[in-house]
Amino acid sequence: DFSPNAHPSRPIDEKSLQPEEWRKLVVAKKSESGSSGVVFCLLPEGVVCLKSGSTLAGEIFGSWLAAAIGIATPEMRLAQHKTSEYKEIQAALKRTASMNTRIGISRILQRRNLGVMKFIKGRPLALLEEIPSKAALRQIGEIILLDVIINNFDRLPLIWDNEGNADNIMFAGGAMYALDNRVICPTSLQNRERYLHTVKLLCETMADGEATKVEQWENLAPFWAKRTYMGSLSKEAIGEMIVGFKNASNRAAVELSKKCLCGMVEKLRGLNKDAGSKFWDEQINGIDVDYFASIIDVLRRHLNGDAGQQEGRRESKMRDEEEKAPRQ
Repeated sequence: DFSPNAHPSRPIDEKSLQPEEWRKLVVAKKSESGSSGVVFCLLPEGVVCLKSGSTLAGEIFGSWLAAAIGIATPEMRLAQHKTSEYKEIQAALKRTASMNTRIGISRILQRRNLGVMKFIKGRPLALLEEIPSKAALRQIGEIILLDVIINNFDRLPLIWDNEGNADNIMFAGGAMYALDNRVICPTSLQNRERYLHTVKLLCETMADGEATKVEQWENLAPFWAKRTYMGSLSKEAIGEMIVGFKNASNRAAVELSKKCLCGMVEKLRGLNKDAGSKFWDEQINGIDVDYFASIIDVLRRHLNGDAGQQEGRRESKMRDEEEKAPRQ
């Protein structure tokens, strides 16, 4: 039986993963959890993931937002319809999949575009038995900030009335990775205004008093006790998450300008400009830049302040310098 964690993760960049390598596909297996249609593929050099569906453009956009503010997510790229890689993937899946597996991945076989995603070899938050470190807690706080920006309720239920999903954070290589980062835009103006008010209320209560006593953060405790093996969530742990949340908010205020968001949308369009996919264009048209810019503006005005934005600029400069520094 194919267990993805028993194998290394394969790089997914187009330079190292050539189309013809898909001819060597050993086995493909659909994820047993979630509804996002992830398929694990074992190639000779390791595991990669495939994704498809009506939220693919939104998820790539969400992963780019995360990367812009220093949050770890699986790398993703598009295997375009009619390209040699797309054709090789389709042929490989049909060749290696059993009938039962083929039924499970039928959606993948029908889609005009496929997302090729790096496999994160690690353990989900749901299975961790102890808090790895203060740094990990701060990274969870950063991921929560990302979720506030993209309105992703399928993770930690900070401002959403749901049970949450502890499988969408993965601990690997000493870092917390955010999985399934699709952006969600309410279709009605009333729901958008309601969500913006919710974010504003969170920011104002965090700014006015002791953040660890804010009701929304205290609401994470039942989730932590029920959805993980780590028991109770201490006040100190919540405090570390809040530090990460505020740090990421500072960076977002600096890095995620409306111009930056518009550039990401145009980059998404360019990924598939020669394929003429109406389905892809419809996904992109559902990404409302004004809506996400409004959320970031609420954070900027009601949580960050001038000092926070200065700190965000300092962190962004340090991160840029680290990325430019030669690797040892």
